[in-house]
Amino acid sequence: DIPPVGGGMSVTTPLRDGEQGYESAGGKTVRLTVSETGVDPVVGWLVCVEGPMRGNDYHLHAGYNYIGREIGDVRISGDQQISRQNHAMIAFDDTDGVYYVGPSAGRNLLKVNGKTVLNAVELHSYDVISIGTTKLMFVPLCGEHFSWKKE
Repeated sequence: DIPPVGGGMSVTTPLRDGEQGYESAGGKTVRLTVSETGVDPVVGWLVCVEGPMRGNDYHLHAGYNYIGREIGDVRISGDQQISRQNHAMIAFDDTDGVYYVGPSAGRNLLKVNGKTVLNAVELHSYDVISIGTTKLMFVPLCGEHFSWKKE
């Protein structure tokens, strides 16, 4: 069995390297990639610096991380201006070591450092993402100085 993902939780199902598991999150199928350690390693964090979940942190993983109020990899409960699911996404390209943020299917605008984002843009250390009444500070782990990939 695969445990639920998102909201800072990591996959701990002992799968072999490269195997994939699936879970249905409110009817949505989510792809889970697992490393040889049995976990999907964290590549960065979002820290809520303003809004109903102030002080919470959310783990980000390689690939797509969907943000929603109830369903998603990053679940920000309590902010009714955030769509229930797929409001926005953050992606980490582990080949190039680059992070991106962009809107998904949300009804309200997404902003980075106060500027409206209509298409995916590159995300940098300590950028502030505004979504609903929530502000999230981005803190990367992987990139120029560290990578989970074996060289």
